[in-house]
Amino acid sequence: MDFTHYPDDSRLYFIRWIDRYTKPHTGSTSTSVCCYLVPLPDDIKDPARATPDQIAKLFGYSDQVPFVAKVLVGALPSIRIGYVYRDRKRVGVLPSRELSLGDALSKAEGSGKYGRSIQLDTVIGKDGDFPIKAVPTSQLHLEHSVRFRSGVLMAEDSASGIEFLIPRSLIFRTFYARSTYLASVFTTGIWDETVGKVIFLDKEFAGNWTRELQDPRCFHLVMQRGMRKGDAESVALLHFYPYGKAAANALYTPMLKAQNDAAFSGDFSWYSNAQIPMDPDLGPYRGRVMGYYLTPHRGRRARKTFLVTSFLGFSLPRDFPEMGDILVNDGGRDGDLEHSDGPRPYGGAPDRGQKRPNGMQDNDGHNGSTIHQAFDEPGDTFEWMNAPPRFDLVKDHSAVYTEPRPPGPNTSTEDGSFGDRDGAKGSTSALDARLKNRASESNFVALLEVLEAVKAEGAIADFSLVYPQDSTQRVPIGSYVCWNFLDELERAVSYDQRLRRGWAFLHQEGRRSGGLERGALVVDVTLSDGRTGFWIEIQTRQGAMTPLVIDDGSDPDAQVSRALNIIFSGRGSNLNDHFRNASINAYCFTHRYVPQDTDEKEDEGKDDGKKKEHKKEWDKDWLIAFFKSVTSSGQVAGSAVK
Repeated sequence: MDFTHYPDDSRLYFIRWIDRYTKPHTGSTSTSVCCYLVPLPDDIKDPARATPDQIAKLFGYSDQVPFVAKVLVGALPSIRIGYVYRDRKRVGVLPSRELSLGDALSKAEGSGKYGRSIQLDTVIGKDGDFPIKAVPTSQLHLEHSVRFRSGVLMAEDSASGIEFLIPRSLIFRTFYARSTYLASVFTTGIWDETVGKVIFLDKEFAGNWTRELQDPRCFHLVMQRGMRKGDAESVALLHFYPYGKAAANALYTPMLKAQNDAAFSGDFSWYSNAQIPMDPDLGPYRGRVMGYYLTPHRGRRARKTFLVTSFLGFSLPRDFPEMGDILVNDGGRDGDLEHSDGPRPYGGAPDRGQKRPNGMQDNDGHNGSTIHQAFDEPGDTFEWMNAPPRFDLVKDHSAVYTEPRPPGPNTSTEDGSFGDRDGAKGSTSALDARLKNRASESNFVALLEVLEAVKAEGAIADFSLVYPQDSTQRVPIGSYVCWNFLDELERAVSYDQRLRRGWAFLHQEGRRSGGLERGALVVDVTLSDGRTGFWIEIQTRQGAMTPLVIDDGSDPDAQVSRALNIIFSGRGSNLNDHFRNASINAYCFTHRYVPQDTDEKEDEGKDDGKKKEHKKEWDKDWLIAFFKSVTSSGQVAGSAVK
């Protein structure tokens, strides 16, 4: 997502806050949301190298008045606090942390430390004669009008003492507006009236109904066009659970009030009141988040405050059953085949799912088009952590036509829009952002932790993540923006037509197709001898050899892309030979981990949100030996030798 409205200078800006919704936005019928942009100080030249202390100060009090940039609400899944921009385009992200919530949200909304209805400026106590704010300006600096109305949920983990600060607008994005289509649905009207745009209700579809079955308990869900099968759990929560349905309906309350107020003030705007749609009595719940530590709260507590910028995973209610789902535009030929003469009565839909071209501009003055090709925008990732098995509902009859379906239009406009979709004149190619269903990569988290320790030992001078500037190369995995292994031709093929086979995709065990894009975390490492190199950590199931490609001084993106092509050609194996044959100076590291003395029986039978999160721990000494071998003049390219 790029900004249309942006400061008229060339400084780096980052998103400090996201909230305040307005409708309609410019020439569209769509809702917009405000992003509060603040320039980075001159001493932060590279956002990827910003330290935790520097980042904490960026959110605190300053004399910089945030620039308010409005974007269409459909872009929510593709933006988050901490993204960095220059000249309207996203160029990086402030380094974030991944944390477990522990028991902070074990009762969902019932875990709120100061209640369910607080804002940043809510007074939660007094220190003598001075009021204590929930989030003081020294921690998060915004205009008073924003702080007075912007809602948050605050909860504390009893084990670590960390206080999690969760924006209501983020809860809206995670549990409701998880896609561009759903963001439009939930800002159009009350859930009881718009649910028909999401699921097929009170009608039969090829022998299937949306319903809850008993003995055994099971959900059946028939979803409308515009939905994806990955949306099923979220929709089931809001439809089959009374608590979730009430939470979804409550989203309309501030919208309705804003609509009534607009008759007098002319300002149709509101702040999110979204609540986590899980019944507190059906927990305990656990989750994983990413974000930033803020400066300590003055005069109130020594514990740390952690600003949550994205949910990476959350658990479902403990009684959430198995679920079957199907889309109304399912193209399978199951059940009895009904043959009909001629072509289908409706033509093909516009092609969708091609990665958004890197040079395509945002146009928020128009709605998205239903007659032009649509494009995918990379979004954050999210995982339902204890999801029960899902299965596909099967049609009991299908229609077969003697002639092929007329092809859909494949024309696209120069610009793209995250707005409501229609066929009106002037509407532009639709952009589709959504939270991708995939787990975070614990190996990436562990790598950066051990690199910090290796740096402290003096084996390397510094390191920072390398952000792909071409949006079609980005694959978000957990808190990191990684690189994919697709070449230009593959990235230009639409999602619907892409053969998701081969090593460039990570498939489910036992399957050879349909997997998610394999990612690589790229780290710029400054060695102790002054040279720099690109550490390319490949996403695998069982660990692999990792190349450290020495920087030759040319364009970094071109160097990384070439290295990824070499890794792909060798399917991640025998990398020494492949880089040598390509005349690229690279050293390859063989993974080694510290043996884990964990008793897996400790977690047997536990379903209370207190299971230990086991992750591999890198062998620091082995890694230090590798870097010393690279900087030693007596070693040649190859694996580390202890």
